[in-house]
Order: sequence, then structure tokens, then C-alpha cells
Amino acid sequence: MDNRHSPLIGSFDEPSFKEEVDGFPDLETFKKNLQNLKNLSHLTGDYEAIKEIYFKNCVLLPHIYEEHNGQFLNSAKVYRVRNKVGLSEDLNVAETYSHPKIEYTLKNNRANIIGAPAFYGSWDPKVAIAETKLESEEFAYLGTWKIECNRKVLYNTFIYIKNDENLMYSYASSKMELVKAHSKQFGDKANHFIYLYEFLSDLFIEEQPEYNLGSWIGNQVLYGKMPCDYMTYASKMTFLKGICMAFSPLFVSDFMKLESVIKFKVNHIDAINFSIDVLDEGVMNALEKVDWLGGVRKESINILDKWLNDKQTVLSSK
Repeated sequence: MDNRHSPLIGSFDEPSFKEEVDGFPDLETFKKNLQNLKNLSHLTGDYEAIKEIYFKNCVLLPHIYEEHNGQFLNSAKVYRVRNKVGLSEDLNVAETYSHPKIEYTLKNNRANIIGAPAFYGSWDPKVAIAETKLESEEFAYLGTWKIECNRKVLYNTFIYIKNDENLMYSYASSKMELVKAHSKQFGDKANHFIYLYEFLSDLFIEEQPEYNLGSWIGNQVLYGKMPCDYMTYASKMTFLKGICMAFSPLFVSDFMKLESVIKFKVNHIDAINFSIDVLDEGVMNALEKVDWLGGVRKESINILDKWLNDKQTVLSSK
């Protein structure tokens, strides 16, 4: 792990945490218990019941956070896609392309519960497009967001993968090594902790809507007693070859700004294979409004071409 990342292992050294670890049953029973969490579709919206069944079967929710300097994030861009924009929404303000308002957060998603929005995006615009699950002939907007953060950033990762094509494969491997190293202090219960981390990482890939368990865990990460600024997990829609991000709305409000937005149309989409036409681009002006250019800048086409043009994606401009 390089010097941009500093591990911050919450709860490991607390006596109460060690007492909870002692509550693990034998490993085979524990593995069977976790299977009880695979289908909680009957508990949609009942977060107290989800919490109760989680701790009954998992014993604890480990807080494995890390922190890095905000300057590291400032050098990157975050891409987010908005679709199904309503007729009453203003295409000239950044809020339209950000996370939904609380009153419009009417369902669970992979990392948020009803009434507690999250800002979903990715370092990779292809991941952002794929994860939005667009349809052929649909119009959508790809926003490019910049980060201007002047403090340390706290984040959590649920990624355990063996696919070395994943852009975060090296980091995911180091995260697992970190988990293994700290789990050793729990003696014969070390494998329980490792298995739990693997289970939670797989959950963010495999769980189906209504995402009852993952949404509750994401809410604990972003809104809990020790809230993170963002969390990451593997992208299911790109077959684990990319990274999804869920940011806290507070972090977005304080440190993220819309830089530009591109309107595009999906010509064809099939799994991760898709072709799009880029139609127009808007850039933020001094009054923090979107100025539409009536076309797309060459530099933006070049950036998208770098990310998107491969055997699976066709990019064209109109």
C-alpha cells in the first residue's frame, strides 16, 4: 500500500469487538448462517428487521475503513449518468445531474436505503453508463465531476475479486491481505472474519433488487456512527472489470462540482456492448449554470474515445 493510503481499522482494538468475535459459532455453522441472508425480499423497507436478522446470523458488522489525502482524489474525475430526466427538471443546473433529493429516493439501491440518497458514479464513464442499465434509443446525460477536497477522506471498500483485469485488482488484493493480517489476532475465529468480508463483497455483486441487505449496509457505511465519504464495490454490469462508487451527499455538497455534461443517445446496448451518439455538451459557467454549446468539444470526444472505443463500445458524434 502506497503512502496515499493509510489503513484505519475501526473497532478492531475495542474490547467489545473482541467479545463479539467470541460469539461466532463454528465456521461451518457460520457459513450456513450467512446463507440465510441471501433472500430478504420480504423485508423491503423494514430496516429494523434487517438489522436484527443480520446480527443474528453475522454476529458483527466490521468497520474496516481507510483514509487518504484529499489531494489524491482531486487529480481524478468522477463520471455519473442521469437518465429519465423529467420535463419539469432544469437542464441548466448541476443538481439535475447529481444524486436524487430525499423525497425522490423512493427505493433501495445497491448502497442506499429509501429516503437516504447516495451519489453513484465511477472513475470510468463506461462503468457509469453500463451500471445505469440504459435501453436502446434512450437519451441520457453523462456528467463529469471534479473534486476539490482539502481534508483527509474516509472510505470503505467491498471488493474481493480474482479477476486481474479489474482496474482495482491490485488494491483489492492488498485489502484482503490487510483483512487477513488483522484477523489473526482472533485465533481460531480468524477465518470467520475473512469469510464474512468475502461474503459482504460478493453481496454487492450478486444481490438482486430490492437490495435489502446491501442497501442497509451501504447506509451504515455512509450514514452510520462513523460515516464514510464514499464506498466502492465491483461493477456487476462490466463483469467485475470496473469499480462502482457511492458518495455521501454531504461530501458531494462540500467538495464536488459539476464540470461538464454530455447529452447522448444509446443506439444499441446488449450486456456491456453498446454504441452511443454524443449529441451536445454543456459546461459550467461563472454563475454555476450549464451553458449548452450546440455540439461536443473535440477534447471531450478525445477523452470519451480513450475510455469507450474498444471492441465492445462504439462512439460517434452528431
